[in-house]
Amino acid sequence: MNYITHLNSFFEKADNQDWLTPHHQSLYLTLFRIWNQTMFRQTFTIYREQVMEKAKIGSKSTYYRCLRELDNAGYFKYHPPRTKYEAASITMTSFSSTRNGTIQVPDMNPDSPTSGTHTAPEVGHIPKQDSKNFLNSNSNARSIPTQEEVNQFFREHQYPLFKAVCFWYQYESKDWYAGGTPIRDWQALAHKWMADKNPVNPTTNKNASPGDNTNQDYQKPF
Repeated sequence: MNYITHLNSFFEKADNQDWLTPHHQSLYLTLFRIWNQTMFRQTFTIYREQVMEKAKIGSKSTYYRCLRELDNAGYFKYHPPRTKYEAASITMTSFSSTRNGTIQVPDMNPDSPTSGTHTAPEVGHIPKQDSKNFLNSNSNARSIPTQEEVNQFFREHQYPLFKAVCFWYQYESKDWYAGGTPIRDWQALAHKWMADKNPVNPTTNKNASPGDNTNQDYQKPF
């Protein structure tokens, strides 16, 4: 995927599609930036609050509307979370692989809000009326975090940072599959992974590192 070629293709399409508003463009460029930070991984995790802040979109309803319309137009595929505690993910469309380089015009709702004053759910990433269709078409969506997201999660829960590095590399090497099953909630897996690595009695844990042993006798020579 060529960074410059892809962006130039996006701007050319934006010039010829009147339905694309500044909000659409800002949202897309923010997602493209996150995509770039993941080294253009096919599917990557997003967090609504973070995306809205970077895209300078202050209204949830505007965010949802633009997200839905860009998805319908084929700019990317949105994978909603299975529960309100999981993160959503995005699969970006490579313009070089689209047929004839065209993007479909989405079905525009003439009554869709432009001022962003309508209410929206506090959790999740899409309006309730659209969630069922998204879930049915994306039942195998994976939850794939970046290394920084894992580091931040471990810091927030006061887990050792070196454990975050071990956790990320372990499952990154497995393409975020566990036992042949896509990982849909990496946060819950991280909690379980830490619990398995750190039982109540660390001396009985074969996987515990030397630094995990809080009962070491420092009077004895190393």
